[in-house]
Amino acid sequence: MSAAAASSQVTAMVQAVNVLDAGSLLAAFGALGIAVVLFAETGLLIGFFLPGDSLLFTAGLLCAPGTTGAVHLALPQVLTAAAVGTLAGSQTGYWIGRRGGRALLVRSRARRLHEGAARAVGAPPGRRLGEGSSPATATPRRSSSPASSPSCAPC
Repeated sequence: MSAAAASSQVTAMVQAVNVLDAGSLLAAFGALGIAVVLFAETGLLIGFFLPGDSLLFTAGLLCAPGTTGAVHLALPQVLTAAAVGTLAGSQTGYWIGRRGGRALLVRSRARRLHEGAARAVGAPPGRRLGEGSSPATATPRRSSSPASSPSCAPC
């Protein structure tokens, strides 16, 4: 094998992508990488360590006109990928919580978690939400403002 052929094989090798480095992600995946990282960060429980903010900042710098380098991104693609990834991720996170949240709440023994869930649905203090209870059966909180009391007639 000649030296030129060996050199071309070495340069054609794909380098590993560092998922914690925004520049590496953008160089490897471009706008699709932005959508995937923002989806994982907003919708999945595993995306908390990904560099979403620094990825968007770096992508914005790479969209600037006149930048010379290996990677140049188009601003409309970056904006579309960011919006689609974030919206799809947040809807997926909502769906996961809606489907599996009640089961996780029932299994949890954390008192503060149950108190927060009871406050969120308007249940009386001290009531544990879990098996057999739902937000529809919880009693709503009443407002103490004078405008909402039935004895106050409009002037």
